[in-house]
Amino acid sequence: NYQCLQDQNGQYNSLAECQAACISIPSGYVLKFEDHFDKSTLDTTKWRKTGGNVSVSNGNLVLGANGQGGEVRGYGTNQNYLFAFTYGYVECRAKLAEAGSNKGFSNQLWLAQFSDQWEIDVTETATGPIDNGDNYYGINKNNSTYHWGHYSGSKGTKYNTGLNLSNDYHLYSMEWTPDFVRFLFDGTETLKVASSQAPITNTDMCLIMGLCTKTNTGDPNDCWPTTQAPSGNASLYVDYVRVYQKGTVTKYRCTGSPDYQCVQDANGPYNSLAECQAACIKPTIKNRTTGSTDYQSEQDAKGPYKSLTEHQ
Repeated sequence: NYQCLQDQNGQYNSLAECQAACISIPSGYVLKFEDHFDKSTLDTTKWRKTGGNVSVSNGNLVLGANGQGGEVRGYGTNQNYLFAFTYGYVECRAKLAEAGSNKGFSNQLWLAQFSDQWEIDVTETATGPIDNGDNYYGINKNNSTYHWGHYSGSKGTKYNTGLNLSNDYHLYSMEWTPDFVRFLFDGTETLKVASSQAPITNTDMCLIMGLCTKTNTGDPNDCWPTTQAPSGNASLYVDYVRVYQKGTVTKYRCTGSPDYQCVQDANGPYNSLAECQAACIKPTIKNRTTGSTDYQSEQDAKGPYKSLTEHQ
């Protein structure tokens, strides 16, 4: 239902914060990958630090500190993918690096592949003051771009959110199918690139997240779209990142009496076989006395005796 409910153990501190994150994903998708950054250090089974300052703190991935950027990538030192996928729905809840006088930093969440022929930029937002002009600069701009053919072609948007994206967390999303690539900000579509407009890649890609600083160097950590040297101190905070793909969720239900077996059921209440088995336990058969006049033993689930022998 994607509704916000009161829960003393919930992760959101206000209704507005919950509503910003509680946005329905397209139908037919199931969760394939996620990281909530709730460990004390970076999960190296999912990410490799590739530069700068990277830390995990208070349930956030913190990229950049002390005037430096920071970056993590979803592949290892031998360019082996730690997690890669073809087609899916990506969402990232993040608070971008603070603006104000801080310039020269670029908040980035993107998908890449080793051939470097394709790139999908979910967000590339440069730090700096609010800018309502027709350019890529300003902490209010959510820049999203689809690149193809070794950057021979691209289509992008300079979406003006009307917000200072360093003040709060927002949801940055992208859907990639054989027919289109589309970008969303807080659940609102900002750009859709159809296969009639551009070739849509069908090759595995991995996630990259960073606060970048190396301007116009050609370095993999190059800090487009900004052209200014970094100044000030800034950090990009990532609450979580998730990847969904088309598929079906396998659920289970308990058959109940008399066999108490766990069987697959798309509408079942249990999300795993282990969860079902923990709940689907055949009750112990107990006994009770019939009392006067025959004083016979008969089965009764609520009876006080655990065995026929004990009762007799």
